[in-house]
Amino acid sequence: TVARHQEWLTASGELERRRRARARDRVEDVLDRQLRALAWRDPAIRELVEGSLEAVSTGDDTPYAVARRALESLMPGRDLSELDE
Repeated sequence: TVARHQEWLTASGELERRRRARARDRVEDVLDRQLRALAWRDPAIRELVEGSLEAVSTGDDTPYAVARRALESLMPGRDLSELDE
């Protein structure tokens, strides 16, 4: 029955695990949107991206390299080596 399943979810800790997973997903979604908005509001980032489009389209640069430079601009001094993985 539904009631027994609810009891099992609660007793096993599964209900709390699922709630935490949903909460984490929601926070990640909001953070992704806010970081994206922050980056695109920055005139230097927009200029960097626009100035790199030709090089990316011809293969002289990569989207990853452009994104890396944008992140370095947003977070100077931050170790971004973990993004290389």
